[in-house]
Amino acid sequence: MNTINNKLYKKRNIFYVFLISTFPSTYLYVQNIQEVSLRRVAPPILINLFVTAFLWFICSFIWNEVYKKAIIIFLLLIIIEHYGLIFDFLQNIAIGFDYSLNHLILIPVLISCWVYCAIQISKSKQSYVLVNRTLNFAVSLVFCWNLANIFFFHLPLLCKSYKEQTNLQNEISKTFKSNKNPDIYYIIFDEFASIESMQNLFHYDASKLSEKLQMEGFYFASQSRGLYAFTQFSLASSLNMQRVPKGSDPYQMVRESRVVHFLKRNGYRIIDLSSDSNLRFAEADERYSYSLAHISIFFDKYYYSLFEWSILCYFSEEWAKKRSELSKYFYDETLYFLHTLQAVVKLNSPKFVFVHLVCPHEPFVFDRYGHMQDLNHLYDHSNRKYYLEQYIFMSEQMLKVSKYIIQHSSQPPIIILQADHGYRGELGRGGSKIPPSEILKIFNMLYLPRFPVDDFDPSLSPINTFRLIFNFYFGQHLPLLNIDLG
Repeated sequence: MNTINNKLYKKRNIFYVFLISTFPSTYLYVQNIQEVSLRRVAPPILINLFVTAFLWFICSFIWNEVYKKAIIIFLLLIIIEHYGLIFDFLQNIAIGFDYSLNHLILIPVLISCWVYCAIQISKSKQSYVLVNRTLNFAVSLVFCWNLANIFFFHLPLLCKSYKEQTNLQNEISKTFKSNKNPDIYYIIFDEFASIESMQNLFHYDASKLSEKLQMEGFYFASQSRGLYAFTQFSLASSLNMQRVPKGSDPYQMVRESRVVHFLKRNGYRIIDLSSDSNLRFAEADERYSYSLAHISIFFDKYYYSLFEWSILCYFSEEWAKKRSELSKYFYDETLYFLHTLQAVVKLNSPKFVFVHLVCPHEPFVFDRYGHMQDLNHLYDHSNRKYYLEQYIFMSEQMLKVSKYIIQHSSQPPIIILQADHGYRGELGRGGSKIPPSEILKIFNMLYLPRFPVDDFDPSLSPINTFRLIFNFYFGQHLPLLNIDLG
């Protein structure tokens, strides 16, 4: 009877081998949980589980004893999935001895160590029951810790009360059907500093931009302030006309935007031109993105980190050296969206067009004339001229795009030219710090046909943008929220 129980135990309790394969994916997600969409975690987890299952299958032809095989595969997975960390650790030690470590040395050494351990484990007469039980417990504990962090981060969003989910929806009347509804263009220029900040931080007079737009009929929210320093939270707030509730997933809020839902219900065609795949609308009728054929997996910081951790770190290191590839992608992507936007203008109305342009946010690929900048300064905030050059170029594009939309629209459109946040510099990466008050100062100009000049508030915040628009153009009665930045 004991023999049967032992056999069942051996067959059923080596799950730590599969759990450990998911550790890099889940741990890195937990560490970047506010910046990474949950759905991006599934592909690497599935790949790692497949690789583990494949290794288990192959090793079954070499080792019959389950416990021994489990430990041997566990050690191999540690090398495969954590090689980058091992390399960095040993490299730091080697530097202290004036020695430079390289992959051609370390990989054979680690593989040799693994082979040696595998042989010794195979020859051993020990059953390794206790070792496996200990690993099961330890790995399960780590796995559950990551899982708990993920669960409790998303729990507030999943457990919102019905009142919280429908509060704003009840504020909005169900329909306002009209054949004369204007096209709405919501164009986000990432990290586009306010006119005031350009003077304070760069000693650059950008007032000509606002003056030229005002001549075209734009209203200038010169005192506008955002609520957040990060794109996903800023857009989640403006596209839902509320603050982002604590614990909520901002990416999910953008995907299920209440603004989009209201416009869709009122007959609008939803057109999405977002540079970030995690900030795209679930209800979009048409999506435009720069072809995936031009994108390396390393453009995704989450996936890049997974490569850096693993034995494949060599590829991410080599890619990072190819600055021309990185700069050309962002250069071409920005031009693609600017050109596509002009084509979208001619599509049937009414339509809601959302555009998220990365510029003038880093990488700094444009000079003021639209030529490619020095590749050695793609992320250089120490010399602010690189941001300024890109800012000047995007200012000209903003003027051109605005004029084009107005001139080629069948009826006067609504146009929102807005920054998600102000200039942040090297926020989160050391270097010189930008005062929070400057980061929240944003560029915000709106083209609002027939809107009374005297009713426009120059301190209009993004959280109230669509409340104002829905009230005036769609007959709603949404109160404008008081913004206390403390």
